[in-house]
Amino acid sequence: MSSSVKLQKSVQLPRTINPEREEKAIREQRRLFNEAIAAHDARQVGATWLSDIQVSASDGRAMIGREAVQKAFEGFFADPNFITFVRTPTQIRLSEDGNTAAEHGNWVGRWHHAGELSTRHGVYLGSWRKQGGRWLIQAELYVPLGD
Repeated sequence: MSSSVKLQKSVQLPRTINPEREEKAIREQRRLFNEAIAAHDARQVGATWLSDIQVSASDGRAMIGREAVQKAFEGFFADPNFITFVRTPTQIRLSEDGNTAAEHGNWVGRWHHAGELSTRHGVYLGSWRKQGGRWLIQAELYVPLGD
């Protein structure tokens, strides 16, 4: 009598995704992003982006790539009237596979203008991608809602 052995394919179980931990990590990246803007540090701002980031600015400009977006921030930082931008997430939704996330929030920009504080504000959508265990911004869309 011959015995036969059946080999079964190894089944990879989905990795455990902890949505709360992932959301916390994205919020921390956003906090560091806001700190870098407040410090007018274009290089550190760029550290939160994928190299092929795509940004649709509140004035309608489309920017593609880390270098283009970083140059825009360098322009803001060179303006003596520019104070800061702040992005405040209101909702973060994680994809089912845990590799991408959508961030919805509010943004505000502040400048000195004619001796007074000038602000612009609106809403934004950020697309995040987890790469090498770290969350990075893939794309952002900014919609202005007022001054």
